[in-house]
Amino acid sequence: MTDDAVARHWPASYRELAGVEIGQGLAEDLLACSRLLDGNAFLRRALSDPARPAAARQSLVDDVFSNQVAPSALAVLRRQVARSWPDGEALARSIERLGLRAVWLWADGQGCLAEVVDELFAFGRLMAGQPDLRAAVTDPNASGERRRALIEGLLRKRARPAALALAEQAALTRHCTLEDALARDLDLAAELKGSVIAVARVAAPLPPDQRARLLDVLTRREARPVMLQELVDPAVLGGVRVEVGDDVIDGSLLAGLDDARRLLT
Repeated sequence: MTDDAVARHWPASYRELAGVEIGQGLAEDLLACSRLLDGNAFLRRALSDPARPAAARQSLVDDVFSNQVAPSALAVLRRQVARSWPDGEALARSIERLGLRAVWLWADGQGCLAEVVDELFAFGRLMAGQPDLRAAVTDPNASGERRRALIEGLLRKRARPAALALAEQAALTRHCTLEDALARDLDLAAELKGSVIAVARVAAPLPPDQRARLLDVLTRREARPVMLQELVDPAVLGGVRVEVGDDVIDGSLLAGLDDARRLLT
């Protein structure tokens, strides 16, 4: 069970997972349940039907899931279906979000949240650089099993199980693009740690001392911890271009050249 003293330090949106055992089983089961609901409109409607008493909806959850998921996941599902929902889609999205948050709590509990952030970011770079591969893992006409097997083959030796679970869900979700799903997942990690994700576009990897100085500047600027990700982009030419959400801090040589061209025209 989650320690209440620990859960009190979680952001409010994470506290819906208080009181249950946090781990791989909870995270993967909740994500699997969200995918099941995505593909079963009848079950979505039955579990969110306001005309059906909450106890009846919970009984249906027990009938469908009690032998399929960990007790911790079943407890979360019973809590969710007891609430009022505008429709089944909203219920499925809530369960998906809780599954994603459970992944980050699992990674944090294992002491590897920063590494999972790095691995998920690397997966996004891999997909951006290989359009054919991206098309294969997001192909809606291919089975979920086939797409998960492809991602597992790509990441089994280069990523932790938590990163693999997030990558699979990002590829399989029906509600946003792969890129938006990965950005959402990284934002959830930052939310848990009370931090912000900053992406530094550089022509070459930053030396450790420059990275440390940049991280210090960004931390003071944002007044909160910063998770810094480097994205090597030859188009930058030199310097660094930092993106913090929609905010861009452009100190690249390319930006300087663009400014010079504007002055000359």
